[in-house]
Amino acid sequence: GWYKGWFFRSLKELSYMINVIEKENLVWETAETKKYAIPYTDYNGRQRTYYADFIVNNKTIIEVKPKKLIFSKAIQTKVQAAKVFAQTIGLEYDILEPAQISDKQIVELYKSKMLVFTKRYEKKYMERFGAVL
Repeated sequence: GWYKGWFFRSLKELSYMINVIEKENLVWETAETKKYAIPYTDYNGRQRTYYADFIVNNKTIIEVKPKKLIFSKAIQTKVQAAKVFAQTIGLEYDILEPAQISDKQIVELYKSKMLVFTKRYEKKYMERFGAVL
């Protein structure tokens, strides 16, 4: 969905936007562009491209993932490639799990129209919070 016009692909990304970027007034841009395309070889030996989530303060490439996935083989393959890529362009790399925003915050943001979901997640939102509206 979109938060204040910023696109996010997960509640973890949204949580990072609100709990870190916005609270700390950080400068950021999306890392999901050709400029930050990270080539890597997946654990099956296939050449792939990985796009992290954010570039923060023109200094750090940030990937947001649930802790339970961070140490998986598939993610660690991307992490290793991202660390090398970041170093070659003079940036740092970090992968983390931000504190999740609360259900109450989600409902308030949605009601205030600061949060807009894609059609797929609009349906999920209504299934979960429809009675709260």
